[in-house]
Amino acid sequence: MSQYRVSQATIGGPNRPSIVERIPTVRRGRFIDHSNSGSETPDMSLLLTTSKFSRSVRWSLVVKRLPSDRDNHRKPCYSPHLGPTSRNTSLLRINQSLKSLGVRTYGPSSSLKVQQLPCGMYLKTMHRDDYQTLVNEFGALKLVRSQNKVPVPRPLDLVSDSDASDLLTTTTPGQRLGSYIDTLGDDDLDIFRHDMQKYMAQLRSVSRQGEQKHAISNAVGGPCYDYRTVACQDYDEERGDFFGPFTDEEEFNDTLRTPALPDAFHSTGHGIVFTHSDINMRNVLIHNGRISGIVDWENSGWFPDYWEYTKAHYVTKLNMRWLAVVDRIFESLGNFKLELAIERRLWDYCF
Repeated sequence: MSQYRVSQATIGGPNRPSIVERIPTVRRGRFIDHSNSGSETPDMSLLLTTSKFSRSVRWSLVVKRLPSDRDNHRKPCYSPHLGPTSRNTSLLRINQSLKSLGVRTYGPSSSLKVQQLPCGMYLKTMHRDDYQTLVNEFGALKLVRSQNKVPVPRPLDLVSDSDASDLLTTTTPGQRLGSYIDTLGDDDLDIFRHDMQKYMAQLRSVSRQGEQKHAISNAVGGPCYDYRTVACQDYDEERGDFFGPFTDEEEFNDTLRTPALPDAFHSTGHGIVFTHSDINMRNVLIHNGRISGIVDWENSGWFPDYWEYTKAHYVTKLNMRWLAVVDRIFESLGNFKLELAIERRLWDYCF
């Protein structure tokens, strides 16, 4: 049995076909030898013959589908912020027009899902299936802004229809840390480290709103969306990339484990704190030598206190200067070396 992984490779500018948004970033699977199943091996000559007709057959199916799609009126879809589909669709079209204007004015973003807009705004667009990630980011930004001074964008709007979802925020000044880290002096990095320690401590002090049934969840109390949690799990189309929420840390730990490494597991009893969950050089912005913003909060939520630290190592594994800064940032927040060692064993096996 051979394992394989299929990854999405993005090519081109921001105006890619909408069908690309439906493709998972990573799919995992296995090639299995079925030679003992008794099934006959397909005749290669038959496959070659049918392949010559595949394009014609595909277009004939498209022609049959067009009338049914034209007559198939979609059910109204409601946004928690904006109401019925007709209004949402109009707003989404306006956002896309602003996105095109933003590309011409500021150039394309480094991410095809995010684009700077005129009038001091940023737009993040996701497929409708990933709508809950934007709901989480919208809620996280509101929560953080209401309780501390961590520099984050102000959420302006969240709108969705049957195809796409848009999150509109204010623009945060600055450039990504990754563009500058190799040119910063040691004194500059010390200032950066001090600022990050202050902001990480403030994040950990964020309190939950209202009664919560689950100890570990996303920022709004729902399922967690995190690339690490799916690492050791087979893909389930119905569940997608969402896990939880989790009643306690033990239930969360079970999701991180793999049967292949029975002795690689985390202990319980960690403090559960609010966590960005994706601190890396792309998501920290620098302006005039100081941190001006922390962005991309779709993975945020309530996690064990080591999670911010181990996730920072999980996302970036090769830039040693950045990882050394990460170690110094978190040394005042706790000793998480054991948790990192356990995580690395799991990462090495699962990837």
